[in-house]
Formats: sequence, C-alpha cells, structure tokens
Amino acid sequence: GTIDWAGGMIDWADPDYVSNGYFWNTVQSINITCATDNNQTSSTTGWEYAAGTAGSVPVSTVYPF
Repeated sequence: GTIDWAGGMIDWADPDYVSNGYFWNTVQSINITCATDNNQTSSTTGWEYAAGTAGSVPVSTVYPF
C-alpha cells in the first residue's frame, strides 16, 4: 500500500525531525469564499472533506447541486 510505497511509517524521533526542536503551525482563522460559477448544471457535484475522530479516516461527502 501507500505506506510501503513511501518507505514505511514516519519516525518522529529521527534527528532530521528533532535536531532543531519542535515545529508546528497554528492557524487562527481561515476564510473561504466560493467563486461565482455560471457553468453549474444539475450534474455539478460538490465535495466536502472533513476530519474524522482520532484514529479514524477522513470523511468525504458528496453534495449534488
């Protein structure tokens, strides 16, 4: 599968990750605006990607317009 293809699981204790200290990114807010699209038809489909709970896979939901 993908993990094997990528060379295995990430070793977060590897010196490449810990030698310069911890790192992270914090996002305070995000603003998403839909573009005006005059090409939408009855067959246009929207997608929503949402994180699942800890240990679960992300959720993908399809919404027809």
